[in-house]
Amino acid sequence: NWQMALRLIRTMWTQNITASSVTYQAAINACDQGSQWRWALELLMDVQAKGIPANNNMYNAVISACAKNGQWQHVLHLIQEMHTLGIPTNAYTYTTAIGVCQRLGQWQWVLKLMGDAHLKPSWVSNSSSICGAAICAYAKGRQWQRALQL
Repeated sequence: NWQMALRLIRTMWTQNITASSVTYQAAINACDQGSQWRWALELLMDVQAKGIPANNNMYNAVISACAKNGQWQHVLHLIQEMHTLGIPTNAYTYTTAIGVCQRLGQWQWVLKLMGDAHLKPSWVSNSSSICGAAICAYAKGRQWQRALQL
């Protein structure tokens, strides 16, 4: 569970043991599963501060934890950070982001995410949740022509 994972990380810190990216990944995943978005985000920041290479699995787990808790602004920031750092996004990244924005009525952000150059058309065509969220957002944005193109 997430408490045990955090305890392990803290013990490693106090004993000056360097945690690996695998250890951080496991702790971040535990925080995601426990819906502990703040801890997941803090662990990711610690990874960055220690110069440990972050990957899209780490980011996606933090994005997932944030999305579960309605933290859509953090989700969008993390995606931008992934682009800035050259960490590849994937269908899961966008499905999660589009889903939380749609669920919370942030249709303008759904539209922006749908227009993101990093979003591959195959991800859209293979994901009913992306398509559904996009259709709702296009309808709210009165862009029915774009909805028909999906």
